[in-house]
Amino acid sequence: MIKINLALLKQPVIGSSESKSALSGLSVNTDFIKTLPWPLVALLVATGIFGQMAVQAYKDQEIGKLEMEVSLLETRQKKLQADLGKTKGYEPLKKALDADELTLKSKMDTIQKLMNDRTIPPKFLISLSTSIPPEVWLTEFQVKDQSITIKGASSGFTQVSDFMKGLGENIYFKDLTLKSTQSVKDPVNGEIATFDLEAKRR
Repeated sequence: MIKINLALLKQPVIGSSESKSALSGLSVNTDFIKTLPWPLVALLVATGIFGQMAVQAYKDQEIGKLEMEVSLLETRQKKLQADLGKTKGYEPLKKALDADELTLKSKMDTIQKLMNDRTIPPKFLISLSTSIPPEVWLTEFQVKDQSITIKGASSGFTQVSDFMKGLGENIYFKDLTLKSTQSVKDPVNGEIATFDLEAKRR
């Protein structure tokens, strides 16, 4: 502990007799310095130094790991960019090939549909003719897309019923509907039954 007699320090002029007398009144107590546990103090100081060194070493180690990861990522990024550069020329070619394939498929489907439609009408008409009873005749037959309209006459309603039954069993007709039927007088055949049918192609 250092003890200073403040009463003796009255800001004397340096070099004066007062300053010399004031300095002579300054005393230092060194007893407590002698009593300090110097080994413990040295141990604490050393511990603090080594602790700071350990923390710094840990930080340096972690920084080294992060720098290595960054380096690996940069290398991977460069490789991916190089690979991407190689495939840039193929991407437009692939899109063009895909578009050509789609166009070709659409044309082939259209050709196939036209071929199917071209083969159906003869079979369709032959099948229709075999379904007509002897006493039934047609006055109108129309096919539009998938819709079919059949109009005609018969010597009686029984023959109309037989005709509808035959169409119902036909492989080219479905959803057969009788729109109207009535009895009328014909100048040549006398009283006849007219009918109006609608159906769809299978």
